[in-house]
Amino acid sequence: MRNYLLFILGLCLLASCREGEIIETNSTTVEHGELDGAFYQGTIQSGNIPIVGAEINVYQSGELIGTTQSDTEGHYTTIDLNLKVGPEVTFEVLFDGYNQKVRRVESNQQVYNDLNLKLYSQSENLLSSELAFPGDTTLVKIYGTFTDENGQGIQGATCRSVWDIIEVVPGVQWTSNGGYERTDENGYFEMLVEQNKNIYFQSHLYAMDCTTILTEGDVLPGLPSSILWNDFMDLGILNQSTEILEKEDIESDIFKSEIQGRFLDCEGSPFTGGSIEIVIYTAFTGWSQNPFRRNKRTRLFPKRYESLQYIG
Repeated sequence: MRNYLLFILGLCLLASCREGEIIETNSTTVEHGELDGAFYQGTIQSGNIPIVGAEINVYQSGELIGTTQSDTEGHYTTIDLNLKVGPEVTFEVLFDGYNQKVRRVESNQQVYNDLNLKLYSQSENLLSSELAFPGDTTLVKIYGTFTDENGQGIQGATCRSVWDIIEVVPGVQWTSNGGYERTDENGYFEMLVEQNKNIYFQSHLYAMDCTTILTEGDVLPGLPSSILWNDFMDLGILNQSTEILEKEDIESDIFKSEIQGRFLDCEGSPFTGGSIEIVIYTAFTGWSQNPFRRNKRTRLFPKRYESLQYIG
């Protein structure tokens, strides 16, 4: 009888410890014992700027579980969503003027902090399109890590996937499905693509004075040569997660540029602690969208580099 009493007492102590665990969030404090399933939180940002009011759709097991929004600090939480531990979870982030963001993650544990997601302006992606149903469990992940000759991760490289290319105006205008992503501080990227479709992939790093091609490839079939359609790897038809391999011997110095300067206040004295924004316009030569004009044209696209710190 004493053994049974000790066993019951032990269970009570474990339960009380579980209820005492605290999960801190930006807007609320949650007791761990209140959670029945998986819990996620993080921030939605563009560069280092928080995105307020982003719509976050959360899917699991092929179903939309619910929707939440980022708060005034760009923070979000799934505390009000009924997510299970075990099946993968897919996050879809939507915000006006930005590309759709989709990320599929595991749910093997109960609490996931710092699932931070970055959005990119639609002006960066000339092949803008969206996955119709990001919660589709048959979508295939492509991923990779790009490094320079010294093994350092290449941050900020654009990664594009393309499939279902349709010629809208013969010889002039095309549309396609696909995705857009950029490598993180470790040079890593991932995105979801449709299964049983012929997938093409392109990765470039745009710098101030040159463009570096990170993956070997060719011009997309049937399309004119341009920076938009060049250097796409033919991945073929994918039915499982696939790693993208970079080209060999990517030099470490060809995509680095340095700017120096001195900042003064209105009285001519140096000052510190601020930030600057640099906007660089890169030229793109493409085909005119006017069906009556078949000549090429040059357009300028802004590339923003925000929150660069400086000292006086």
